[in-house]
Amino acid sequence: MRAPVYLRPLEEADIAFLVAWGDDPQVELHFGKPFGSSAELERFREQSRRGRRLSMAIVLQPATVIGLIEVANICWRRRYGEMSVFIGEETNRGHGYGTAAVQLFLETVFGEAGLDLIYLRVAGHNRRAQRCYEKCGFRARARLPVSRRQPGRDDELVLMELERTAWEGAGRRVIVDT
Repeated sequence: MRAPVYLRPLEEADIAFLVAWGDDPQVELHFGKPFGSSAELERFREQSRRGRRLSMAIVLQPATVIGLIEVANICWRRRYGEMSVFIGEETNRGHGYGTAAVQLFLETVFGEAGLDLIYLRVAGHNRRAQRCYEKCGFRARARLPVSRRQPGRDDELVLMELERTAWEGAGRRVIVDT
């Protein structure tokens, strides 16, 4: 039986994990290099202080941080934001931890934070992530072609979204076994 997943606010000590995981080619390919510069780290801290970003550590018992889930670019006036999630270590991927974390996080962003829409972008070839998001209620809305402003990217992005009303209509269920 796998360990239960829970979320907690991201702590300053967690930053070292995020930076180290950024060296993993899969993390960098799908998520980018977390805090590739001190300016990016300061921008992250500033957005968090101003309430434009809500970041949480994905944790397994007993207190082992395995990933990050967040909603960034929050627009409080229109009540939406962009979600991203990643599991740091390869050995923790493919076990349903990401799906469980997304489901728990939706309780926070739709419930406590009161957002009405969450969207995300995922690489077109990343079927594992797309299945995770679909299990949680997200639906593909558009395919974004490769842009010249994204050097090195050779795959389209899939734009997915989930509205609070659809999430509530699905019974806000948490799938225990994925």
